[in-house]
Amino acid sequence: MIWLGATFLIWLHVLAWGVGLACLITPKPWAPWWPVFVPVVGLTLQTSVVWLGVWANFAGTDTYGLPRWPFVAATVVLLAALAWWRRGGSAAAWRRTAVWHAVGAVVLAATVWPLAVASGALTSLSLGSCDHADYAAGARLMQEFARTDRSGFIGLTEVVELHDVTDLFGHFLRLNHFAPSAIVALNATVTGWAPWQLINVITVVFLAASVPLVAWLARVTLGMRGGSAAVVGLVYGLNPLTWYAVAHGAMSQLLAAQAIALLTVVGVGAARFPQPWRWWRGAGLLGVAFGLIWTAYHFIILVAWMPAAAFALGLVWRRRRGGWLTAWGANLLLPAVATGFVFADRVLGLAARLRLFEEHDFGWKIPATGPAAWLGWVSGSGLQTSPGAMAWGGSALVVATLVGVGIERWWRREAGWAALALMGPAMIGYLFLEWRGAHLGTNASYDAYKLLSVFFPGVLAVMMAGLALRGKAMRCLLVAAFGIVIGLGIGRSMAAYADGWRVAPLRVTSDLVAIKEIERRPEVASINLRLDAMWDRLWANGFLLRKPQYFPVYTYEGRRNTPLRGTWDLRDGWWRTRQPGESWDASNETFSLVQRDGSADIEIVPAVGWFSPERDARTGERWAWSGAAPQLQLINNSGGPRRVRLRLDVRSLVDREVELRADGVVLDRLEVKPERTTVESAAFDLPVTGLEILLTSGAARPSGGGDGRELGLCCYRVELVVDP
Repeated sequence: MIWLGATFLIWLHVLAWGVGLACLITPKPWAPWWPVFVPVVGLTLQTSVVWLGVWANFAGTDTYGLPRWPFVAATVVLLAALAWWRRGGSAAAWRRTAVWHAVGAVVLAATVWPLAVASGALTSLSLGSCDHADYAAGARLMQEFARTDRSGFIGLTEVVELHDVTDLFGHFLRLNHFAPSAIVALNATVTGWAPWQLINVITVVFLAASVPLVAWLARVTLGMRGGSAAVVGLVYGLNPLTWYAVAHGAMSQLLAAQAIALLTVVGVGAARFPQPWRWWRGAGLLGVAFGLIWTAYHFIILVAWMPAAAFALGLVWRRRRGGWLTAWGANLLLPAVATGFVFADRVLGLAARLRLFEEHDFGWKIPATGPAAWLGWVSGSGLQTSPGAMAWGGSALVVATLVGVGIERWWRREAGWAALALMGPAMIGYLFLEWRGAHLGTNASYDAYKLLSVFFPGVLAVMMAGLALRGKAMRCLLVAAFGIVIGLGIGRSMAAYADGWRVAPLRVTSDLVAIKEIERRPEVASINLRLDAMWDRLWANGFLLRKPQYFPVYTYEGRRNTPLRGTWDLRDGWWRTRQPGESWDASNETFSLVQRDGSADIEIVPAVGWFSPERDARTGERWAWSGAAPQLQLINNSGGPRRVRLRLDVRSLVDREVELRADGVVLDRLEVKPERTTVESAAFDLPVTGLEILLTSGAARPSGGGDGRELGLCCYRVELVVDP
């Protein structure tokens, strides 16, 4: 229940922040509907407060965001009273917005429940992306440190420098996504939970908070009624595309989708009422939209305005006059410029961010999707298109709906232009990026997915436009058809994601969290993060920000590979080396801290005959199976022969006698049983040329259970112990 309680608590905290300001800045034509904007305003306001706190050089949100729940509760009550007294609102408007927020609560509960089943305690889980760790590192930075702090890793220019950024704070102010880390930092301070416990929780809150705005977008642009708009919001919140974002911690993507939806709504409203709607009426909401774009996904500013602009240009053609277009453009431009001054560092970092896109092929390949997938018909949790009659039927239903609605209702109507504006730019960009990725063999499909996702609220509303038809019989027929297709499709995808969460390959385990205790040890002056998995390296980096750190491989923005100058090694993996003169801390079952004495390395690495390492998703424990005759490579760079021993934490499917052979000579024989045990060889000489150790143990055995592999040894740990 801790997951549900924490998620609803933070959701209510976001709403509390947005109540007063949303009431004050909602344009007069929409005054009764101001509760729609409460979540997005709350998120932007929290981001802005942390931004100002960073530039005021406070030592993190812990210095100005202490828990004051009685004060927060009293403020919420007063602001709600102010809102009702100042704006009031029709009963119908309040009832519909309440329904939309209730749908958001349903989405929140449905999305967080599989996480609660997958992990009893709050932690971070991912189905593949390592963004969680980067956001958490930024959150800790903003929670505990001042902007000018250069201690430990924060100011380690040699590792952190990238273009014109020379410290870790600069990455989050100019290049990395600021808003998610800022919101996590503030809520971590207020609730007392750590950032690593809140990443998934707040990602779910971002999704649930977008539901009222998605429903409002469907109502304003396409004329949907309250119930139909609520259905669009529900389908958006329980959609495979948005759940994929939650599963991979795409926090900025979810914020950008809200910001673009808000920008589109205000832009369409201003275009429809160019004379009575003066620029100042929508300036507040536009400031919120642009503020969230600048701080979350600043590079998306280049295309965020396209749906609103496409709609305005369509009206110019339809009305045969465009004198109002300049004023309309100024309505959008002035808030963009004003917020650009407030978040000037984000604007200044835009060019560097775009250069990074040219230098790196970010992301991974994501399967191309179509209308059926956007209605829920995917296989598993990886967005693979689900084959079958229902998938084709879903695509046909969308096409038939759009054609029918276009003929019956939108011909020569403004709603038709709105539909083209909401879907056209997104589809052009999506298809181009998919083609580019296929043509060049790059990860452009990742960019295609991101582009589709930030415009997905509008795309989905257009796909379900048939719900706005006036004819009752036709609307009921479409509701039934969409209900069957969407209900079955989303039900299948939700079940697939629930299964995925239960065996999530990436999670923060107790052993990983225990790394942060190293930060309190004064004798550990600096650390080489010699961890194999990027997930572990990034989390270790965030847990050890007060220590200088060095990376053997390029890990992420702000974590460059450099010479390993650390005085201690933080290691993982199922193979290790214990050298003389090293202080060895083996209190952690998964990770080890080794003090270096300045001598050259003697290393052990797996050679041929080993299957890929495996990992228990819940505990983090790792192991690797071998075939019949696996090999280990021993490397000696010390300049002379050394005396070494081999220690194995191992088991097998059957009793085995394992021979250690090198150059045809038997070095030792070890008894391995089905029960896990530790065995150690006699000492032998390791020449300067190194050795290849062959472990022979008879025929491999079938693993059973449909695995198909022939297995020999299961090694949980392989250690090379170097004698003095």
